[in-house]
Amino acid sequence: MEQDYRKPGYIKYNVGDIVRERDWIYLSSEPMYGLVVNIDRGVYRDLEWIPHVDDRLEVYWFKWKHSELLPAVFVEIVSRTETVIIKNLETNYEEKT
Repeated sequence: MEQDYRKPGYIKYNVGDIVRERDWIYLSSEPMYGLVVNIDRGVYRDLEWIPHVDDRLEVYWFKWKHSELLPAVFVEIVSRTETVIIKNLETNYEEKT
């Protein structure tokens, strides 16, 4: 069975990830790129056009210079934030989580 490319399945994004519009959603000649600035997990449920529970992302679009709320299925990952580094200012020690 061939999977519809517009139904990629659930992808867990993180704040700080860089994303771009999927090719079937953008209107201009090339996709916009943006930064995930906020995530509401599991907001989209039981929708005919999203075959899984999906998150609502707030993406700051570099081209527009403002943010937009949209389902995570509308974007794809360009660069992922894998490691969060917390720096203790008193000891100057970095902890990776």
